[in-house]
Amino acid sequence: MEGIDRAYAARAARDSGDAFDRAYFDELQVDPQFDLPGLRHFVSGTAGLLGADSPRVMLDVLDFFERSGVAWLPDAYLGEPPAISVEKCLLRRVSPDLHD
Repeated sequence: MEGIDRAYAARAARDSGDAFDRAYFDELQVDPQFDLPGLRHFVSGTAGLLGADSPRVMLDVLDFFERSGVAWLPDAYLGEPPAISVEKCLLRRVSPDLHD
């Protein structure tokens, strides 16, 4: 997905002190009682990026859920509206392994 690549590029540019597109990377600021810095460190070590840190990509994901017609499923199945957890929504670039 191009959006994920742009989010990674924006984070890399920010980390190196270069100008970057905040639509693709803008770290979510939360109350210090939540350990997002520790989570971010863990996630980046596993080649990931928190979904909440990329507003543009998350908008694309939520828009896809709505357009594809699957947004109603959690409510229909669980009886509650859908929710996405900051701690469980991860953007990753993973190359498929074509060998057994």
